[in-house]
Amino acid sequence: MSSIAIPGAVFSSLVFHLKNAPSDSEGFLYGGMRTHHVENITDTQSSGTREEKKLYVESFVCFPERFKFYDHYGRPHTERIKALLGDDMKRVIGWFSCRRNSTNRPSMREKVVHRRLTSCLTGVPCEDFLFGLVTEMVVEGSMVHSTDYSFHNWIGTSLQPVKVGIVNLQVTATVPYQLFPLTPTPSSLPHYSSTLQQHRTNFVNSEGHMQQPMLSEQLYKAILGRLKPLCESLSEASLAVEREAREVEQLERQLQELTTLAEPPPAEEPGKDPAVSQGNQTPYIDSDQTTMPVITPLTNENATNRDHIEMAPLIDFEREAPLVTNPSKHNCDVIDLTSPQSSSSGHTLVNGGTTPLDIPNDQGLRGKPGGH
Repeated sequence: MSSIAIPGAVFSSLVFHLKNAPSDSEGFLYGGMRTHHVENITDTQSSGTREEKKLYVESFVCFPERFKFYDHYGRPHTERIKALLGDDMKRVIGWFSCRRNSTNRPSMREKVVHRRLTSCLTGVPCEDFLFGLVTEMVVEGSMVHSTDYSFHNWIGTSLQPVKVGIVNLQVTATVPYQLFPLTPTPSSLPHYSSTLQQHRTNFVNSEGHMQQPMLSEQLYKAILGRLKPLCESLSEASLAVEREAREVEQLERQLQELTTLAEPPPAEEPGKDPAVSQGNQTPYIDSDQTTMPVITPLTNENATNRDHIEMAPLIDFEREAPLVTNPSKHNCDVIDLTSPQSSSSGHTLVNGGTTPLDIPNDQGLRGKPGGH
């Protein structure tokens, strides 16, 4: 035997009887042995089948006191067991014992009872006969009750623990269906056959086919037939929505372009020369133009305004008054502009005194704030 499987409902009911029993209790376990063929694929072989035996616990019968079916020496009472179990004696796969405030370990008496019960109940092989032990520890003044459980079978000369699995506590949702065999077994309840024949016509037709699965299949096909055109119409509607969305995006882009083209250029402020920058920036002078900025001194008339910059024609000194390189040749006087005598008169003669160049010495040149 590889392992044991017990449904969660059966196990919880077993623990419930232990909690509510007035004293230690014992009983028998019902179930059956089933063989599974498990696919075993390894690195050395592509396919392989392994046979696995599993013992399923389906129900139990509990006696609220000990020594119900054996004496103090561990000898079972065969006649009493037959009277207690009746026809269910063939379904017995083991027995169990529930004890309080004790360790979860089989006692010497339990080992003797288990060994002798295998000879009394001949329907179960000795190595597959199961013993379940459930113990409870109750600490005085504590609200926590600890319950331990273990299952054993006879291996060699003693009881050995066996792996047990609670079916409903596993991960897969379809595991509880593995509890039942592939081939259903007929029930031994009285009037089962007559009741089944009486209501057979409600489920099986004259050809022997189940009516409910056929009706379910027809309903399934009808639902699929209704869903197919709905899915097609939904797909077409989704495509139409995508096309409309693309058209809306295209129209929005066109509208944005037209709005950008229709906006007028920013108007210039009246009386402001575009060649002059704003704030305290230095005026820009184009080298290709023939004008230069002339800074008018700040007087009382324009004291209330900002520094006024006018554009005056550039003076080409080489054309108007050639530079005198040799004064003696041209018979003219050269006045040193840096001397006090020349600057006091306020006038400078260039080229023999024919072209006066006025340089005011009473008013200083002022530019914009910043030292221009």
